[in-house]
Amino acid sequence: MQEKACHHLHPQSMCPAFGGLRVLSRIEGVRVCLVADQGCLYGLTFVSHFYAARKSISAPELMNVQISGGTMIDDVRASVEEIAGDPSVTFIAVVSTCVAETAGIAEELLPRRAGNADVQLVRLPAFEIKTHPEAKDVTVATLLRRFGDWDLPRKPKTLLVLGEIFPVDAMTIGSVLQRIGVEAVFTLPGTDIDDYRAAASVEACAVLHPFYERTASLLEDRGVKIVAGNPIGANGTAEWIIRIGNALGLDAGLVSTVAEEEKRKTRAAIAPFSAL
Repeated sequence: MQEKACHHLHPQSMCPAFGGLRVLSRIEGVRVCLVADQGCLYGLTFVSHFYAARKSISAPELMNVQISGGTMIDDVRASVEEIAGDPSVTFIAVVSTCVAETAGIAEELLPRRAGNADVQLVRLPAFEIKTHPEAKDVTVATLLRRFGDWDLPRKPKTLLVLGEIFPVDAMTIGSVLQRIGVEAVFTLPGTDIDDYRAAASVEACAVLHPFYERTASLLEDRGVKIVAGNPIGANGTAEWIIRIGNALGLDAGLVSTVAEEEKRKTRAAIAPFSAL
């Protein structure tokens, strides 16, 4: 029998909603309420315990009778109220996936606050969001749109670093930028809702990962200067520092001096590997 190749197949990855769960589950005081069918709940709960923050995920019991019987939104609201009974929960993220009936949840039918917790719907349907990075971007943009304190005046010489990095990376970046005159550095995704509130008042944003398009567009529309590129390699690091200095209007001489110092340090660090 002749084999026929299918040209429409492509590699499959885990549900992209997991990217959003990584961002959400690392926030202090959060409880995720996952609105999906049992298959989604099992898979996303399983991987979240291993690769996210090992926090519990709550969910209404959505069997066929609830989905087809029209009681789903009532069950979701009941789950939110039950979660809000825990005084340690300060933020309830209601996550909907691509199950047809759950993807179309009307946000206005959910409370904006329950008990001691803010409530926010985060839509992560796989038919629209194809990758984990996109789901992270959607999640961060949703939280920033809801919690960002946009009425605050711009704080001069402040920078938002956008993209997942290790804690030690944030400290290293902050120490370098402090030397050129940056007064405060914030990072998103953050581990506290206050990170999202404060991020709305920065003067500029350095986008470390290119897939945060929605978040970068939101910030730019609100008047935040966007700094593109990454501190990769000796020349790339120096150019990145200079771009940040230009965006924040910092002392050009000082910025250039620090950029050259970091270029030399980077070259010295990678020199032993140049023969590989």
